[in-house]
Amino acid sequence: MKEKLMSLKNKWIICRGPHADDSLIVASVNKELFTMHHGVQAKLPGSDDVEYSLRARGYIVGRREVDILHRGQAIGHVTRMMSGEAIFLDKQSYKVDLAPGYDHAFILCMVIIMDEYFHEGRR
Repeated sequence: MKEKLMSLKNKWIICRGPHADDSLIVASVNKELFTMHHGVQAKLPGSDDVEYSLRARGYIVGRREVDILHRGQAIGHVTRMMSGEAIFLDKQSYKVDLAPGYDHAFILCMVIIMDEYFHEGRR
């Protein structure tokens, strides 16, 4: 994952391997704008439509529950596990419940990017 800094808005690139060559890009991820909740959305290369989105629900301040959507349809959710380690050492753990046929690693990349977007000020 790499953050693209030369853009009007922050954009993250998820790629296979250590480099963001065009042939290795899996998706670009941005913050969802103009919504009442925290969220990120991903577009796949060659597509102008949002393919995947993550939206926070429930406990808003800590965003413990996140819905996973594929083209607007719910395909699972992510729970951020709270523990002493998470609070004092800033180490996060996640539980991912995802429909069969979807990539857990890709969804976890989006969750990490979402945390980066919404926790920028705390570091």
